[in-house]
Amino acid sequence: MKKKAVIALLATVLVFGATAQAEDAYDDGGILDPENPVTLTVWHYYNGVHQAAFDKLVEEFNGTVGKDLGIYVEETSKGSVSDLESAIRDAVNTEVGAEDMPDVFSTYTDSAYVLQKDGVLTDLTQYFTQEELDQYVDAYVKEGLWKIMN
Repeated sequence: MKKKAVIALLATVLVFGATAQAEDAYDDGGILDPENPVTLTVWHYYNGVHQAAFDKLVEEFNGTVGKDLGIYVEETSKGSVSDLESAIRDAVNTEVGAEDMPDVFSTYTDSAYVLQKDGVLTDLTQYFTQEELDQYVDAYVKEGLWKIMN
């Protein structure tokens, strides 16, 4: 049951991220098309068992909901939290050799605050209903709402 809930929540986040990207990518108003899938890049710092679990969820998403909707998730572990933060900083600052900014990435609140000042984050609350937010751990959601509350 918990696995299905995680897949559903991952699907919700990725669908809304893909919809936002599709609006930029397509002239037809952002309609997702399984024949022309949108690729979402996800950077994270998971390793070991956490990465294996995330890899499995992404694989399952890509083969089910993502396939049906036309969303393909390409995920990459950047190593440690500090390695990921360095890769994000390099992308934001367009450093020589830096990769393009991913569509989705893991971060901590203090790092997100700095990135928000740089204007590179998107407020995703518009894509979630209260019922969907209620499926997350309340303290986790509240920590992520700092932008709205400040």
